[in-house]
Order: sequence, then structure tokens, then C-alpha cells
Amino acid sequence: AITFQKSTRKQYLTASALDSIKGLGDVAKMKLLEHFGSVEQIKKATPEELEALVGKSLAGKIIANLVEH
Repeated sequence: AITFQKSTRKQYLTASALDSIKGLGDVAKMKLLEHFGSVEQIKKATPEELEALVGKSLAGKIIANLVEH
């Protein structure tokens, strides 16, 4: 029971706003975080910067999702 609670808490603490974006996989998340450093910096990025890393379609989804959070 304790192991389950620890793993649940660990998952909750490591979750980010990027996890809720449909179509954004682990590779793209890592690419964004390596380039920008944090979700806050991704929020401040221009659409052109995001498009250069993940493409136009996914950049639009990221912008739409992060504005809500």
C-alpha cells in the first residue's frame, strides 16, 4: 500500500501541463523542455519558435492548451 501511494504521488508531482495535450508525445515534450527549459518558457515562446521545433499543427495545439492553464 505504501509503495502504491509513493508511486502515485511521484506521478502527480512529475506531471506537467504538456501531458494533457493530445498528440504531443514524449519525444516532442523532451525536445520542447530541452530547448525552452520549462513550461513557463514554452508559454512565452512565439508561435514561430514552437513551429520550428514541433510543426505548425502541434504548435497550435500547444498554444491553445497552455493559454487555458
